[in-house]
Amino acid sequence: MTDKDILLNDITYFREKLEYLIKVREGNLVSEDIIEAGKRFNDALNKYNRFLNRTPNKDKG
Repeated sequence: MTDKDILLNDITYFREKLEYLIKVREGNLVSEDIIEAGKRFNDALNKYNRFLNRTPNKDKG
């Protein structure tokens, strides 16, 4: 598994977790666990963006 695959898996995992929590909490977006999941999702997106910015175009897939 490549670094890119790992980062994309993290993004998918945290996005699905966030969507699930929003559904379970019936849209209560100020719930502590939703805020934490949102931060983790954001961190995963930022890591992927940094990866893309430091990777040559031919290796980005």
